Amino acid sequence: MSAEIPEIPEPMRVPPTVEVHPALTPEQRDAIRGRFAVEHAGAQHAHTLHSAFDFFADQPFSLGGFVQRLVALASLEPAMGPDAPVGDRGGVHQRARLAVMAEWACQTWPGDLLETGTYGGETTEVLAQIARRYGRKVRTIDCWPAAPAAYELDTVVKPAAYARLAPYADVVEIREADVLTPESRAWIRERQYCLVLADTMKGHEHVRHELGSILPVAQGLVAVDDSYVSSLMRAVEERALESLGMAAASDPVAMGRFIHVHVSTLRETWLVRA
Repeated sequence: MSAEIPEIPEPMRVPPTVEVHPALTPEQRDAIRGRFAVEHAGAQHAHTLHSAFDFFADQPFSLGGFVQRLVALASLEPAMGPDAPVGDRGGVHQRARLAVMAEWACQTWPGDLLETGTYGGETTEVLAQIARRYGRKVRTIDCWPAAPAAYELDTVVKPAAYARLAPYADVVEIREADVLTPESRAWIRERQYCLVLADTMKGHEHVRHELGSILPVAQGLVAVDDSYVSSLMRAVEERALESLGMAAASDPVAMGRFIHVHVSTLRETWLVRA
């Protein structure tokens, strides 16, 4: 049941809008936009950067380089009509995009890879291929609840996930539990992670608490899926501002500093450790 990492097709010329917080000066923003335009000469549309970011030129990882790479990958997502389900937008090439970012993360930061929300194991398998290549582990957690019965999570999806991931037993660690139990939160904090995919598709408070477990041990990139859910996006932005000391938290946790990067044409949103 091995699956190759999917190939990304030629660009569809879909111009995304990028939001990066906190803001920089107009001069910094113009310099970034100019550099991007030079590297992508001939594009029909200028990519707009709202707010901006620091290049961190003295570090091996460049946040500017990350955003440029993310925008380039976002431009590969096909345009969808107004009648397309909102959950389908920006996810056609998501696994290939995560593979690119996971490889970059493994080359840049220490730690394993973490996924919250295993579901059928398709994305876990892609991450496992990257982890095996770099001598890392993938830790994935899901509770596959019996309800709602129509989704057949416990009877169909869970067995399929275990079967799909069986060939990766040397690199994949599966935990069957709710991500917010005290035991699961302690399990997450046992390790450090170069890349995290948070994909439990829950509401504001759930995402806040989940990020409260993840961000203290995240060393590089954190992707949070389902960015079309406004309450989820609010939780991500809150945690980013709290990490930077720009907002007070009702449930403060010790964590690094994270920049929130959101590309309008992508299904997921990103937190990048600064």
